[in-house]
Amino acid sequence: MARKLIVHAGMPRAGSSTIQEALFRQRKKLEAAGLLYAALDIVHAPDGKPGEIYNHRQLYQSAEGLFWPSRRFQLLHDEIAGLIAASSAPLAMLSYEGWWHPRNHRALKRTMKTLRKKLPGTEITVAAVVREPVSFLLSLYKLDVLYGRTALSFEEYWPRKLHDPRLRYASIARSLESMADGAVFAGFEEASQGGRLVGNVLGALGAEGVFQRAGLARPERHRSPGGAFFSDQVITMMRFAAHQIGLRAVKRLRPQLQPLMKRTAETPELVEDCKALVIPLSSRAAAAITAATRPETEVLYPRWLNMVQPPPPQQDDRLTQSEINGSSALGQALLKELEGFRY
Repeated sequence: MARKLIVHAGMPRAGSSTIQEALFRQRKKLEAAGLLYAALDIVHAPDGKPGEIYNHRQLYQSAEGLFWPSRRFQLLHDEIAGLIAASSAPLAMLSYEGWWHPRNHRALKRTMKTLRKKLPGTEITVAAVVREPVSFLLSLYKLDVLYGRTALSFEEYWPRKLHDPRLRYASIARSLESMADGAVFAGFEEASQGGRLVGNVLGALGAEGVFQRAGLARPERHRSPGGAFFSDQVITMMRFAAHQIGLRAVKRLRPQLQPLMKRTAETPELVEDCKALVIPLSSRAAAAITAATRPETEVLYPRWLNMVQPPPPQQDDRLTQSEINGSSALGQALLKELEGFRY
C-alpha cells in the first residue's frame, strides 16, 4: 500500500500545540478516517501524564542522545515505525515544533533516515507553519515573560532576539526540504484565519476532509499557552511581579501566580485599570525587525508560501508599554497579593 508520512516541524509560536492536541485527542477516530497520528504509548510519558506524549519530543530527545541508555532510541523508533506499518491509514503524521530549530536538524535527519529503513517505500513530506517575524517575536516575548525568563519591556527585548536561530526561515526551510521527498510550508497568518488552524493546515497537506470523514467538527479554537493568561494585562502583571519578587521566584511560582493575575484582571473594581495595560508594537520596532529578517523571509515567502510577505501586526507609536504604578489601586492590590510570595 502506498503510504505517506508527514513530519510536521513547527515552527514554535505558530499553532503547533493546537495541531498536536487536536490530532492526539481524536487519534482513534482520525485513524479510521485515514490519518494516523502515531503517538507513543503512555508508558513513555513522565509520571504517566498524557500531556507529555501528545507531540513527538521524545523521538527528538532519543535521536539527540538525551536518553540513557542509548538503546532507548531504537525502542522509541521501533514503536513509531510499528504503529505506522500496522495501520491501514494511508497517511501518517508526526509533530514536534522543536524540529524547526536548526540545532535539532541532525537529530531529525537521524529519525527520518531510521524511519525510511523501517518503512520502505514510504513517501516522506516535511511541513511547517511559518509565522511572520514581528508577530513571532511579540508572541515569544509574552511567553518569556509568562515563564519568568525576562522582565524587560518589548522595546528592550526584541533587539536581543534578532539573531535567534529560529528566525533563519529560508535556510531552515532548505535544510528541512533536503531531508524529505517534498515540503509544504503554510503561513500562520493565513492558516489561522477564522480560527480554523487545524483544518486549514490539514487542507494544505491534502487531508482536508479527514475530520468530516471521522464525524468530527473541525477544531475552531486556537490554543495559545496559558489561554487567558496570555493577555497583555496578565503579561504586564507578571512583569510587575518579576520586578517585585525576582525572575527566579516567578519561574518557580508560575503555577500559583498565573491564576492570581487572571483573577486580579477580572476583579470588578480593577477592570478599568487593567484595560489600560498594553504591550504596544511601535512602527520603528516593526520596521527594524522586518528589515533585519528580510534576507531570510523574502526568499521563503514567495518560493514556498506562494504569497507576499504579510504585513506586521498593527502598530501604535502613541503608546508605551504599560508600567504598573505601585501606589495605584491595581499596584496596591498586586503588592498585597505578592506579600505571600516574597519569602
